[in-house]
Amino acid sequence: MRYCTGCRRGADTGCGCGWGEQGRLRVEVHDSGDGEPGVREPDGESGVREPDGESGRGLVIVEALADLWGVGAREPGKVVSCEFG
Repeated sequence: MRYCTGCRRGADTGCGCGWGEQGRLRVEVHDSGDGEPGVREPDGESGVREPDGESGRGLVIVEALADLWGVGAREPGKVVSCEFG
């Protein structure tokens, strides 16, 4: 749920859940931006990378817990999806 909450907080996005391949729970978050998401260090209040920062952990958590995750094209923008088995 933090995955969807973090995305909703930072941008005009949508989120959905369903069943993916092999019966795994699939979560998708989409937006209309053209940036490429990636795993990064957490941000502190000043915008400087800080280990105790409150943002910047979404894909770190997804990468650690999901069976698979990736980024796909969407018009406009992109969709970030992950599956948990």
